[in-house]
Amino acid sequence: MNRSIELQSLSLSVLVCLAACLVACAPEDERPAVAEPPPVFVSPVLSMDITEEIRTTGELVAKFQSTIASQVSGQVTVVLADEGEAVSEGEVLLEIDPELRMLELANAEASLAEARAQAVENWRDLQRVQNLRDQGATSEAVLDDAKTKLELSRARQKAAEARLGLAERARADATVRAPFSGLISRRYVSVGEFLNVSMPIYEIVALDPIEAEFSFSEMDSGEAPHLSGKY
Repeated sequence: MNRSIELQSLSLSVLVCLAACLVACAPEDERPAVAEPPPVFVSPVLSMDITEEIRTTGELVAKFQSTIASQVSGQVTVVLADEGEAVSEGEVLLEIDPELRMLELANAEASLAEARAQAVENWRDLQRVQNLRDQGATSEAVLDDAKTKLELSRARQKAAEARLGLAERARADATVRAPFSGLISRRYVSVGEFLNVSMPIYEIVALDPIEAEFSFSEMDSGEAPHLSGKY
């Protein structure tokens, strides 16, 4: 049994050798084709950031916007700022008849001085009448009349002080100033135009800060909170 197996193995080996010799001796065009391995390319691994972009339309919106209105009535005499100009906080933009305001201020100051002088005079009269009354040289009615005159003169003095304050305020309001730094977006008046109280004069918008408003599609809305940009 073992001898039979050995003879079979020897026969198989002889056949393999004969087949190899036949292939080696065969012409090249008759040899079986051998498949070549596919080419392999190797590249280094690179690390990079990928920026995701969403293109949309929007508009710039000023955080602060104001309409400057006239606080006094009068004729516009000077216009110093025009549309599209950048202005600073407190900068003079326009004058509303400052000469008239100066005259009103001077008149108020004169009225106050007169009221003060009258109050001082009435106070002296009261002191004189009080002395006479203490001496019995005058009646109680005369004393009461002197006191009333002093009270009236003091009331006129307070009224004159209030008118002076209003005149000073009107003089200040006649010079229109920028409430904050920004850009003049619109001018409503021109030189020579007569203004009433509360008439619009300028529109001014703040440039810093300024906000951007965008609209996103429903597909992109999920990514919108993660976006960042410089404006």
